[in-house]
Amino acid sequence: MKASKKIILIIITFFIHSFLYAQVGIGTTEPKASLDISVPDPANPNSNHGLLVPRITNFPVVNPALAQQGMLVFMNNDAAFAGKGFYYWNMSSVSWIPLGENKWGEGVNTNGDGLIYAVNANDNGTKIVVKDDGYVGMGTDDPLAELHVLGSRSTAGTDVELTIENSVSEAELQLIPGGVGSSIYTFVANDDATTGLSIYEGTEEKIQIKAGGDLRIDELKSTKNLGVVYPASVYVESDGTLKVKTAYSRLDDLTVNNTDFVSATKDYAESITANGTDTSDALYTHTLTPTQDILLEVSYHVAVNFSKYGTLADPIAKQHNTKLYGTIVKLDGVDYTYKTGSFIGNSGLNGAFIASDHLYIPLVADGSTYNITIHGYVKNDSDDLASGIRATFGGDIRDRLQIMEHK
Repeated sequence: MKASKKIILIIITFFIHSFLYAQVGIGTTEPKASLDISVPDPANPNSNHGLLVPRITNFPVVNPALAQQGMLVFMNNDAAFAGKGFYYWNMSSVSWIPLGENKWGEGVNTNGDGLIYAVNANDNGTKIVVKDDGYVGMGTDDPLAELHVLGSRSTAGTDVELTIENSVSEAELQLIPGGVGSSIYTFVANDDATTGLSIYEGTEEKIQIKAGGDLRIDELKSTKNLGVVYPASVYVESDGTLKVKTAYSRLDDLTVNNTDFVSATKDYAESITANGTDTSDALYTHTLTPTQDILLEVSYHVAVNFSKYGTLADPIAKQHNTKLYGTIVKLDGVDYTYKTGSFIGNSGLNGAFIASDHLYIPLVADGSTYNITIHGYVKNDSDDLASGIRATFGGDIRDRLQIMEHK
């Protein structure tokens, strides 16, 4: 009796062992895997032909262990971090990993590069991919940088490709080069109505574009701009030229280079009165309305021919005293400066003499229009009562005038 019980136990144990290590088929007599569930008509399944995994509305408070690696659940809660759908447990990252069509899929781009992509975004025509080399593409499946954003919209000023937003303070974008000793640059969109955009080198603000478009550069130092007073601002002329705005600089803007001084109704000055003087009409007039404070540099030399008072050709009588000549620069009709030439003797007055000067006139941009004029003048000797002098200005190939605006 005891022997027969042992035989029965051995037989039962054999069948149980065979069942545990056999392939199990449900709906099929020839299972193709450890568990093979089949339906009679795959083309016309019943509503209950399927596999139900555990359905949960919250993840377990206590995380699964390594023994549950790959455990599958269905999250039936839209509030989950990736929404409703299938999740599996990944012990390597100690997290639940979402699955499904609204997540990520594997693929290749047209160049054959391996990548993963956001399935829903890709289906909707907006590509979001991560290549195997770590490059991220938005709008392109072939990113050429760590982050490559490619836009396809066309409304300027409204359609943007990249937005960095800070809902409570300033928005910042920082660039950190990898070179030893390299500076860190930060672009800051300030959170007030006037400061605008600032660019920092390290912790120092270097460039600012104020709200409204004013541009300020704290340091514009260059070996080519040694005359600039710092800090300096820059501005854009109506023709698009970018220029430095500073009271005095050596950035020459040549506005006049003229050789015609015979442009007045009276291009001469003459005096017969003892110790008397006379000034010509304006030999040249330069008019401007500066839009910023400037330093006007005036450089000229003009030919002067002498003759007897009242004539153009008769020489000065030799027996009389010497005479004085020169030039005057007037600002809005008021003498700004004058340049006295040499005394002219009564003999040897052949050919043209040169009257010249080089001066600077600071002008303030207060809306005023300035008129700068150049005149010639002569002075008769204080003891000469009998003969005068006439000086005729300009009309010589050597005449030169140059006016430069330093901004």
